[in-house]
Amino acid sequence: MRFLAAAVLFAASTPAFAQTELDVKHPITGVFKGDIKDPVKKDVIMKVAMQAPSKLPEHKTLGLLILHHGFNGNENNYFGGAVECAKRLGLTDQYLIIAGKSRGAGWAPADDEYVLRLIQWAKDTYPIDPRRVYEWGSSNGAAFVGRFGWHHQDLFAAVVGYCGSYNFADPPACYKAKRPSGTSSTAATTTPTTRRRRWTSSRARATGASSGSSTATATPTSGTARAIPT
Repeated sequence: MRFLAAAVLFAASTPAFAQTELDVKHPITGVFKGDIKDPVKKDVIMKVAMQAPSKLPEHKTLGLLILHHGFNGNENNYFGGAVECAKRLGLTDQYLIIAGKSRGAGWAPADDEYVLRLIQWAKDTYPIDPRRVYEWGSSNGAAFVGRFGWHHQDLFAAVVGYCGSYNFADPPACYKAKRPSGTSSTAATTTPTTRRRRWTSSRARATGASSGSSTATATPTSGTARAIPT
């Protein structure tokens, strides 16, 4: 009896460890660290560190945050900080946080397919609001999200790069691939920079403000724009 009581006390005092692919079936709540596997292809999509709310919403209202590490990093680099930040802000019940590991030492175009599959897996597995999908990266991860997010603007509400290099010279692939319904070919091929200048100029005339007082971002898929003070 003493041995049994001691075993019970030890079990009660032992902290809960992150769940792994061996002992859990998705969707899970709480922390998961391991490989995300494709339920159809049966291959590994990506190695991740992930946290889901303790109680999942009934409707598709959950936000999704994808994190990308720097060169020679891994899925744990920014996961803890992101989770702690969500806790401080009282947002842990509103977001699914996934930090991924690149297939090589750093993120590259070869990872595009797997990032797309990871996002789709999350949407298929959890009640994700497609309007609340966000991507963040640092260093090599920032350069990756700058390119990947630029060409997949139709997937994200916002993309944030920290300490990265960016090239926005090429038209976004998501604009070239499809034209929003109800738009002319001229409107569909107008560059985001042109749209931004037109919107800022018209807003300045309407408000009497200088055209350089704000920067606007607009996407043809949403038909909306936001002014950001500079």
